[in-house]
Amino acid sequence: LNTTYEILLYLEEMFLKRHKYPSTVEVGYDNLMKIVLVRLQVLQRSQTILLDMIGRDRNGELIDKIAVKDICQMFITIDKSIGSNNYKEYFETPFIKSSEQYYLLDSQKDIKSMAAVDYFK
Repeated sequence: LNTTYEILLYLEEMFLKRHKYPSTVEVGYDNLMKIVLVRLQVLQRSQTILLDMIGRDRNGELIDKIAVKDICQMFITIDKSIGSNNYKEYFETPFIKSSEQYYLLDSQKDIKSMAAVDYFK
């Protein structure tokens, strides 16, 4: 293990920096992130949990809002670190769609149950 580390350090100093390639640490971090995020489906699972929590909050249940904030921050951090657009793909776009559906159903329910004067108050 120590020999491998020394070889990587040598390659980094003698080759990677001279030719302006990313460091072994950066490449390793990027690959780890891709493996964790893609193969373990962390983003998809996080999206499901996040949208479920927001839906429960809209229905009056108490949720852990700090967890919601932390998951959103995770998406933003991942985007910055690997140069992706996961926040928009896995949170923003599905959130806007679910919000549209929620408020459409909510307004239809209110229109059916209220008089026009009460609805516009």
